[in-house]
Amino acid sequence: VGVPVTALSLEFQSVGIKFIAMRNEQCASYAASVSAFLSTPPAPAVCLTVAGPGFLHALPGLLNSQANHWPMLLLSASSFVKMKGRGSFQEAEQLEAARPYTKYAASITEPESIEYVLREALNAAVSGRPGGSYVELPRELFVPSTSTISANVSFDPFPPLKVTQPIASLNTVKEAAAMLSQARRPLVIVGQYAAHARIEAILTSFITSSSFPLLPSSMARGLLPDSHPQVISAARSLALSQADVVILLGVKLDWMLSFGLSP
Repeated sequence: VGVPVTALSLEFQSVGIKFIAMRNEQCASYAASVSAFLSTPPAPAVCLTVAGPGFLHALPGLLNSQANHWPMLLLSASSFVKMKGRGSFQEAEQLEAARPYTKYAASITEPESIEYVLREALNAAVSGRPGGSYVELPRELFVPSTSTISANVSFDPFPPLKVTQPIASLNTVKEAAAMLSQARRPLVIVGQYAAHARIEAILTSFITSSSFPLLPSSMARGLLPDSHPQVISAARSLALSQADVVILLGVKLDWMLSFGLSP
């Protein structure tokens, strides 16, 4: 950390927030993204950086979170809003650079919006398909005059995040059940997002009772032991080429599954 977020990092620690200082922002952002992956259930980690180069160094970790759907919040200082375009210290178009790699990106332009923006950023990071959020902290927030204003702003206790998750409609479930009842070579593919949800017990019951073959992705190995009779990792290519109905559980149709195209 550095000017102007040093004081903010000290405030974090004074209220009991665990703070881990790192020598490089890229390492810090990767650590934050992986922290979310390792937590159960996945919880957003926060990465704090200075403006300009510090923000740019942290972008790889933010992209890593967005691509892998791990919740993360990047907080970065920025130059004075009123000085933008005039060669301000560590000036960069940070908000625009962050948007393609986030679910939510915003700048806190006044102390009164701190609570709202942070709540929106965290809700976006953990809801639906998780991902990265970015919040910009302009230098105006750190100058004495702004501090005086912020002291008069009252904040309600931060409420628990209202995490929203997509739920399939009853008709969709019925259609899936009808397809499975007619399938001759069904296949279940389970991925890392099912592992995040800790569905070991449900998955074991489903696979055992249905006798469907199970193909875990590399990030879902261990949900069922490799020795389970329904786990067919050793016959991956054959299973993918022969299946007529495929159930995807917490897995993305990306390049590892040929984008869902026929073999």
